[in-house]
Amino acid sequence: MILLIVFFGSAAIVWARAKGLFGTDGWEPRLRASFCLLVLAVVSLWVVLGFEGRPTSDLGLRSLGMSAFKWGLLFGIAALMTFPIYLFVGKSTGQMERPSEALEVLTNMPLWGRTIFLLTAGFAEELLFRGIPIPRLLEIGNSETVAIGIPLIIFTLLHRTSWGVFHLLFVAVAGALMTAAFLIGGLWAAIIAHLVADAPMILAAPWMPRPPLDSKSKPAALEN
Repeated sequence: MILLIVFFGSAAIVWARAKGLFGTDGWEPRLRASFCLLVLAVVSLWVVLGFEGRPTSDLGLRSLGMSAFKWGLLFGIAALMTFPIYLFVGKSTGQMERPSEALEVLTNMPLWGRTIFLLTAGFAEELLFRGIPIPRLLEIGNSETVAIGIPLIIFTLLHRTSWGVFHLLFVAVAGALMTAAFLIGGLWAAIIAHLVADAPMILAAPWMPRPPLDSKSKPAALEN
């Protein structure tokens, strides 16, 4: 049941945002969708810990110590190091238009909104795509490849409506590194890695380099 809640709930939120059910103008729709994802994470956490009565260790939730910080920083920085390569390849191949539009939405979002957006992504997404599904898929008899691969594929594809096809390359690589952080250092390490990887782009969105927008293209705020 929990896997259905996690995967279908996340997909439903992304679908609702893409269809404009959270609004069609400005940065508010993205923040509303982010809040819904946070609610989904809280409900999922209650199902696992409260309804099912499982221990926090089933989520890979270990103590927040130096080991978690170390692995989180290591894999977060590794994900950041892939971003310049992504930017270079994207600009060289002319594939950066859609991500640039999405950055416009974050640029217009106030700092407090970008901070909430970042924290929600780091905590909620790691719980929903690493902490809950990987141990559960292993528990029901799947191989490590399946248990790791299914959440990673879903995590990557659900970013499609926000950033476009080419950006999925960066999402997949970063997601794989966060998965590694989870497997080695636990859920806290994955959360820290996610926050480190996303912070520059989200918090510093107004100053991020981007190509000029096509005047004929539809703003991402209206599409997502």
